[in-house]
Amino acid sequence: PSITPSPSPTITPTPLPPAACLRVNAAREEAEVVAVLSANTIEVKTTESRYFVRYLGVDLVGDGLAGLALNRTLVEGKIVTLIGDATDGGDPEYRLRYVMSGDIFVNYALVRQGTAMTALFPSIPECMDVFLAGEALAKSELAGFWGQQGATSLPPGVGTLAPACDCKVRYACTDFASQSDAQACYNACGDYRNSSLDPDHNGLACDE
Repeated sequence: PSITPSPSPTITPTPLPPAACLRVNAAREEAEVVAVLSANTIEVKTTESRYFVRYLGVDLVGDGLAGLALNRTLVEGKIVTLIGDATDGGDPEYRLRYVMSGDIFVNYALVRQGTAMTALFPSIPECMDVFLAGEALAKSELAGFWGQQGATSLPPGVGTLAPACDCKVRYACTDFASQSDAQACYNACGDYRNSSLDPDHNGLACDE
């Protein structure tokens, strides 16, 4: 009698952790956090120097108090690992870094919990796509700031990219062929990121 082979088991790939976006060969330095200044800025000291660190890919949202509180919980008084990418501020007293506190990717945690948002400046960090994905999840769950806004306060479609709209880009009205195209991009990326499309903050993009 013929034997029917058993079907091969389906293997579901394990999602990569957010910190997988960090380059293995990136410059790393351990430092003690001596002050937490905001949701995205700390003061650290090493055996050789003392300086300020601005978190790569992280910007303030709302009044910044929830982000400040979470940042303090994650790093205050602790030894953290500072990791660079292709971006550096060029200022020895004020450096752009990713921050690991133990196994916690602090930059991502702030964005994922809705206490900060993805920064598009001073340049695009290597982990930008990871941060934007975490921000979209925070929005969909109405976490942190996004929950305070309330479901009715967020523009329709926030967190869902419109066709030909890239939330890594700061747009101007002249980038769009019509007001409806500008509105779709504004809705997708939010007033907080594309405020130039709605300078009077009435919820209508490029209405002038």
